Amino acid sequence: MNRPPATLSLDLDDLWSYRRSFGLPEAAATASLLPVAIPRFLEFMQAHGLRGTVFVVGRDAEQPRHAGLLARIAAAGHELGNHSHEHAGDIESWSAQRQHADLTRAHDAIAAAGGFVPRGFRGPSFRVSPQLLEVVQALGYRYDASTFPNALGALARRWQRRRAGQLGAQAVLAADSYGSGEARRMPLAPYAWDLPAGALIEVPVTTLPGLRIPIHGTYLQFLADHSALAARVYARAALALLRSARVDPHYLLHATDFIGCDDPFDCAFFPGMRRPWRAKVALLSAVVGRLRDAFAVMPIDAYVTQLERRDDLRKFAPGQRTAPR
Repeated sequence: MNRPPATLSLDLDDLWSYRRSFGLPEAAATASLLPVAIPRFLEFMQAHGLRGTVFVVGRDAEQPRHAGLLARIAAAGHELGNHSHEHAGDIESWSAQRQHADLTRAHDAIAAAGGFVPRGFRGPSFRVSPQLLEVVQALGYRYDASTFPNALGALARRWQRRRAGQLGAQAVLAADSYGSGEARRMPLAPYAWDLPAGALIEVPVTTLPGLRIPIHGTYLQFLADHSALAARVYARAALALLRSARVDPHYLLHATDFIGCDDPFDCAFFPGMRRPWRAKVALLSAVVGRLRDAFAVMPIDAYVTQLERRDDLRKFAPGQRTAPR
């Protein structure tokens, strides 16, 4: 029996970007998560026999200490994607010239460090705009993967603002970080943006059909901090629902999903950081193992190749509203 397709991606955000979003000094993030998280991710993917997509921030790719790590990712058969250069939460409000300069700098840095030319983009904090989509398309990219149809975006922003306040800081968040109201109304299935220069494929981060509740790795780690059993049961039910609803999952992980409270990093402010890293990876193994058994998991670029053979992709103009499906 043929398994339906799925993708697995990793957003390789480093500690400095998380500190900035919580309003904490970036300069205090002298240590990098990447030298620890990347080897664990590679070992994890090899153990499960999977290849995926890793979205890299250009500012991190420019650091010499990361070049060998990014090359290892590409050498292992994973796709490298563009996650912008500065990981700025307000990138969609920039001028087209500034957006193009940021994405181009990231593109060049990732290609130089990893030996892999990016073909897809994911915006910081899942933010996108018609102009930014046109910039992505102008770079010759095959797809965007920024849309996050998430019903809990407002709760996530409220939690982060409260947590930042507890730390004596003020969170740096846009009004629709972690999923806009427009994104929430868009389909879970991939579609194409109808842009002036032609179509650009959109591969949304998957949420639960109907309820639009997140199922990505960090959300499950946050649940597991309160009940590991509840997180596993929820993930099992979510994957079963996706299969029955015939929704191809596009599953998201973050570097912090491979970092635990027993690692020498100041990450306690971030959600899902109360358990040791082995316990966190064990949860991911249970979830991704079920994903692998029920679906044919591949990098996003390989999935887009399959989509390009179809002629039934729905098209939407940016800003067009639609009923969720």
